[in-house]
Amino acid sequence: MDGEWVELRSLEPITMWEPGCPLIIEKMTVVKNSTSGKLYLRATLLNIGAKETLAALLLAAPEDSSEEKISLSVSADKPCLPGHSFIAMSKSIDNDILELKNCEIASIQFSDKTEWTSSGNIEPIPLPEPLVLSEKAMAQREKELGKLYKGNKDKIDASKSNKTVSDVAWWRCSCGVVNSGRDVCWNCGAKKSKAHSFAR
Repeated sequence: MDGEWVELRSLEPITMWEPGCPLIIEKMTVVKNSTSGKLYLRATLLNIGAKETLAALLLAAPEDSSEEKISLSVSADKPCLPGHSFIAMSKSIDNDILELKNCEIASIQFSDKTEWTSSGNIEPIPLPEPLVLSEKAMAQREKELGKLYKGNKDKIDASKSNKTVSDVAWWRCSCGVVNSGRDVCWNCGAKKSKAHSFAR
């Protein structure tokens, strides 16, 4: 649709996620098209998986439980690569939205023609877990991180105070980001096996 998109408001961050889902909702906003005057719900999605994403379907529930869930979809002009973000939009909505009860990713299509479908079991997005070490142990950790990140100070600083935490379907790198279905962190390039060996 032609016209300028005006962001009316950012909604509260989505803190729930289905473990193993290769996408995370980074941001939810209500936008207005300056030409039509119509309102839309917009989601910014981050690809944390191993595959290129072609399409996704989201379901958003407004805080007012009397309203039906709103569908947001995206069909990318080109595949969204791991570590990159893309936008999903709803059809025009009749009423402005102040808050969402929740928003879930229902399905995803990948460039290799496979699909991911939600089971409906959502949990809080895993948060970084602080790592408490003695001064000597921290110095050793910084040395090991220096080797891992080839002296990149920004990556070392981001990783030195967090644990690497893993589950069956996902792992959170010590640099702070969640990875799903991949063995190398999309953000810092650390290998799961290497990072986990000394980052607990």
